[in-house]
Amino acid sequence: MHFAMHISLVMRLGLAFVFGWFGIDKFVHPSAWYGWIPAWLGGVPQNPFLYALGAVEVILALLLLAGRFARFAALACAVFLVGVVVNFGITEITVRDIGLIALALAIAMSPDHRKYHEVHQLFRRLRR
Repeated sequence: MHFAMHISLVMRLGLAFVFGWFGIDKFVHPSAWYGWIPAWLGGVPQNPFLYALGAVEVILALLLLAGRFARFAALACAVFLVGVVVNFGITEITVRDIGLIALALAIAMSPDHRKYHEVHQLFRRLRR
C-alpha cells in the first residue's frame, strides 16, 4: 500500500475516534455536555438535542471509518468544529478544535484512494 494511503487512513481513524467518542459520550454522560450547548439554543430541550447531535457525530465517525463519503464526513466535521470555535471562542479546550479542523480539511482535500480506504485492507496487509 502506498505511504500516502496509510496517511489518509490514519487521519480518518483519528478523526473518527474523536467524533465517535464525543458522540457516544453524549448518550452516556449528557449532563457533561450541557455547558457546550450554545446560549442561543437556550430554549431547546438539552437531552434530546445532545442525543441528536451525538447520533450525527457517531454517523460521521462511521462514515470516516468505512471510507464511504469520507470527504463529505470530514467536511461536515470541519464545519461542526468551526461552529464550536465561533460559538465559544478560542479557549484552552477549543484550541484543540483548530487542529482537528485542519485534520478534517486535510482529509476532505486528500486524493481519493477508494480501494485502499477500507480498514480491512490495512488489517489484511498487516497479517502478511
